[in-house]
Amino acid sequence: MNHTSLCRTLLHSDAAKRIADEYAMHRIALGYEAIGHWLAFSMHDGTSDHTLYDSKYAAVAHQHHNESTMVFIQITPSGMPVCDAEVLLSVQRKIHDAGVRLVDPDHKQGGRERIRRSTVEDERANLRTILSGGRSAPSNLVFPKDQ
Repeated sequence: MNHTSLCRTLLHSDAAKRIADEYAMHRIALGYEAIGHWLAFSMHDGTSDHTLYDSKYAAVAHQHHNESTMVFIQITPSGMPVCDAEVLLSVQRKIHDAGVRLVDPDHKQGGRERIRRSTVEDERANLRTILSGGRSAPSNLVFPKDQ
């Protein structure tokens, strides 16, 4: 199995496997029609309500006040390997644990989105900035979260 540059584990969590499987199921079942739709997953265990939403706002609104503990993923033309799911889950948990809330049920788009960077170094710097509240932070982040 090829691992992404941020994935540092050979033992992927069940949560990441659930996310990757659910994403693949919708992507395969609907093909190109699934692209642009949203899925909601529990940040804790990767479970989903198996619903494909037309917008992030719809996905957030359907969570009934549990949105802060959810991860919202938009389906794209590419797949989501378990490594990507592991890294995404790790990053979302770190952001959540730092008290940063990107999801907002009152926002017309369901909240803000973190812009993903193209290089590993830029992605780590972006996350350090988010976790430090805009101040500099230590550069020793480990992906995914050690448990």
